[in-house]
Amino acid sequence: NALILQGAENKKKLKETEDRILEVLSAEGNILENEEGIQVLKDAKIISTEIEEKQKIAEETERMIDEARAGYAPVAWRSSILFFAISSLANIEPMYQYSLSWFMGLFIQSTKDSHPSSELSVRLSNLDKYFTYFLYKMVCRSLFEKDKLLFSLLLCTRLMRARGELHDEEFRFLITGGVSVGQNEHNPYDSWLVDKSWGEMCRMSALNLTQGFKDDLKDYEPEWKSIFESAEPFKQDYPGKWGACSPFAKLMIMRCIRPDKITPTVMLFIAEEMGTHFIEPPPFDLAACFADSNPCSPLIFVLSSGADPNASLYKLAEEKGFVNSMQTVSLGQGQGPKAAKFVAEAYRDGGWVVLQN
Repeated sequence: NALILQGAENKKKLKETEDRILEVLSAEGNILENEEGIQVLKDAKIISTEIEEKQKIAEETERMIDEARAGYAPVAWRSSILFFAISSLANIEPMYQYSLSWFMGLFIQSTKDSHPSSELSVRLSNLDKYFTYFLYKMVCRSLFEKDKLLFSLLLCTRLMRARGELHDEEFRFLITGGVSVGQNEHNPYDSWLVDKSWGEMCRMSALNLTQGFKDDLKDYEPEWKSIFESAEPFKQDYPGKWGACSPFAKLMIMRCIRPDKITPTVMLFIAEEMGTHFIEPPPFDLAACFADSNPCSPLIFVLSSGADPNASLYKLAEEKGFVNSMQTVSLGQGQGPKAAKFVAEAYRDGGWVVLQN
C-alpha cells in the first residue's frame, strides 16, 4: 500500500511540475529574461531527478516483495485447500460456519507464532505444520464430539486430493460404498462374506487404487478370512501385493471386509498420514477460549443434555476478577429488556453477561 501511495504521490508531483513548466513557457516575453521562469525550470529538473530515483527504488522494492510473495505461494495454495475443507463442514451440520476473516486471523497469528527460519523451505514447512494443527484445534472447539474424527479425515483427504495422491471417485467410494448398477455378481465367499460387502468389493475392484482386488481374493482366501474373523483386523498384515498397497487402499478394503472396524482404521490412517495429534482432539479449555475471544466475538456454548458450564464460568470469572460484575439472565418470556439492560451496563462499565437458554 505504501508503494502504491508513493507512486501516486510521485505522479501528482510530476503533473504539478509539468503544469508549472507549461505556465512558464506560455508566458509572454523572453523566457531567458524571466528569472522566475528559469528558477521553475531548474526546480523542475531537480524534482524530476528526485522522483526518478524514488521510482527506481520503489520498483526494486516491489520486485523484492513480489519475489518474497512468490516464495510463499505454496503456503497460500495449501491454506486455500484448508479453508475450503472447513467450509464443507456446513454439509455435515449447518451450524458449522467459518468466515474468511476469522480464517485469515488464524493464519496471521500462525505467521507470528510458528518457528522462524532463515531458510525459506524450512520456514514454509514450519508454517504449514503449525497453521494446519492450529486450525484443527480451533475448529475442534466448535464441533460435536462425533464429528471431530470426520473433520480430521476431511482435512487429510482434501490435502491428498490436492496433491494428486487420491482421486475423487476413491474418496466417494469410502464415503458411500459406490452405487450399485444392475445385479451383483454371484458371491463365491458367501460362507463368510455378506452379499452387500461382496457388491462393494466388486465396485471397489474397478477403481485404479484397488483394481483387480476381487480377482486376487481367491488366491489368498484363507488369509482374508482370517483378517475378517480377527478381533482387530485393522492391525493385521494384508496378504500378497496388498500388503504394500497405499494406506487409503487399505482403508477402502477394510470398508468392504469389516465395515464395523472402519473407525479405528480411519484413526490409524490419519495418524500415519498427518500424525497422532490429529486423532487426539484437545480437551475443552475455557480459559483458552476466553483468551481468543473479544468484546465483539462472544463465547457461545451449544450444550448436550445435562451439560452445565456455569461452574466453569464462575471459576473463570473469579480467576479474571469478574465474579462481582457478572450478570446471568435465563432468557424467556419478558426477559428481553432485562438482558438488553445488562448488556448495555456491561458495555458501559466493563463486565460479563451470561445469557442462558
